[in-house]
Amino acid sequence: MVRRDAAGAKIAIFYLFLAIQECIDLAPHWVADAGWGPADDAASAFDELADRGAIVRDLADPLRADAGLRWPCLAPPALPALSEVEGTGVEGSGVEHGRLPRA
Repeated sequence: MVRRDAAGAKIAIFYLFLAIQECIDLAPHWVADAGWGPADDAASAFDELADRGAIVRDLADPLRADAGLRWPCLAPPALPALSEVEGTGVEGSGVEHGRLPRA
């Protein structure tokens, strides 16, 4: 039997979100470093990588779609503040939704 852990699931979603964000950040640099010229946008960088054989199309297509969903903040509002989730090491630190507290 699998025990449901809502906080753990939300943290897993948060880490998946961060991994996707890193891919979106890395793709244009990869294209430029390879000397293929700048991509038109973050999403088209995945097409360029697939067209050049650097990644497979089955990976490029979902990442291209994910680039269109990029949030302007570090974490979507649906996720709990990390300081509210036990075991993250930031309990009571004031770190909320990936933002540092204002001075």
